Order: sequence, then structure tokens, then C-alpha cells
Amino acid sequence: MEKLLFLLLLTTVTGVGGLALGGALAVLPKSGTPSSKILTPLTAGIMLAVVFFHMLPEALEHGSWLPAAVFMLLGGILPWLLHIKLGHHHHHKSADLRPAAWVLAGAVALHNLPVGMALGSSIATAGITVSSVLTAFTIGLHNLPEGMSIASPLRSGGGKPGRAVALAALAGIPTVLGGLIGFFVGSAAPAVLSGLLSFAAGAMLFVLLFELIPESMEGNRTRASLLMAAGLGAGFILLHLGGGHVH
Repeated sequence: MEKLLFLLLLTTVTGVGGLALGGALAVLPKSGTPSSKILTPLTAGIMLAVVFFHMLPEALEHGSWLPAAVFMLLGGILPWLLHIKLGHHHHHKSADLRPAAWVLAGAVALHNLPVGMALGSSIATAGITVSSVLTAFTIGLHNLPEGMSIASPLRSGGGKPGRAVALAALAGIPTVLGGLIGFFVGSAAPAVLSGLLSFAAGAMLFVLLFELIPESMEGNRTRASLLMAAGLGAGFILLHLGGGHVH
């Protein structure tokens, strides 16, 4: 029961709360752009550490490499197909692109479901560890710029600030649902946990390669590279000190 309550608190704060906070930052005057330029590359570095030093090694420990590779590929392909089908683009500057906010909210929700499932599976099997907390912290950091991206086009198109923040928070609910699914299903069989972790890793890699890293490099590349390196190093150290899967 303690692990379940911790999972619910963690997914609610980092999933729903992280996106809501990002949405709130976006509707405040002159706050979204500077914050995102720092948070985006820093989050990318931490996500790289979590994917390659925690998620994928743990997935391989609980299953064979071929199913893990297949699930990782699926985790990257599904959000990619959603982006193509919905014609999603991150960078909108005109006021008639409020539907983009809803498109992005759907993409973020799709991504947060498997990530929450992997987090729930990890807590169910390994308990409350630094690795699980760091993973949740990474989700929260990632959700800040995503929350900004959801709220900004809605707000710029004339939407009310409260509605923009609410839409951002709504996209975080699948994190909680995914956490519950992973907690009760992922702990039932190691192969399930391996598949969930691999799927979540693939979804995170898609966000990294096609969203966070390209977006980070649009501004000051030197600063972005240093922040990504700092995030990668910080994630590696924290996983190592916390007994995470650093190989």
C-alpha cells in the first residue's frame, strides 16, 4: 500500500503537476521562452541518462534483447505516426493555430501513458528507489516545456489562461493511469516489465531525437550542448549513487 500511494503521489505531481506548472509559466508574461531554453536541453540530458543507464539495461535484465528491441521500436513509431497523421508541429506563431495545442496535448498524453507504466512497474518490482524518483523527476522536468508548448498556442489564440493550464494538466492524467497499469500488470511477469520499459524508452527517444534536441539547438548551441552534458552527467551520477542500473 505504501508503494502504491507513493506511486500515485509521484505520478500526479510530476505528470499532472509538471504539465500544469509548465502551462502556468507559459501564460505568464515573458516567462516561457527563457525557461524553456534552459529546461529543454537540461531535460534532454537527464532523459538520455535515464534511457541508456536505467530503462534499457533493466529491460534487458528482465527479458531478451529481440523483444526489447521490437517494443522500443514500437515505442518510437507510434508517437511518430500520431504526429504525421495529425500534422503536428511544435512551432506556431500565428493566432489561428489553437488546434495545435490539442494536437500536442494528445501526443504528450500518448507519450506519458507508457512512461507512467514503466514507472509503476519499476516501483512494483524494485520498490521506492533513487532510480524511480529520478525517473519521475525527469518526467516532471520534461513536462514543464511540454506544458508550455501546449498552453502557448491556446493562449496566443485568445484562449483563457485557466483553460490553457487545464488542458496542459489534462495531458498528464495518463501518467497516473499508466502508473497504475504498470504497478498491477508489470510486476506480474518480468517479460511484461521488459516490454513496458523498452516501449517507454522508445517513446522517450522519439521525444529526444525529434523534439527536445532539435528544439534545444535552435538557439545558443554551445549553451544547449553544455546543459545537455550537465544533465547527462547529473543523471549518471544520481543513478550510480542511488544504486541504479549504470553499466
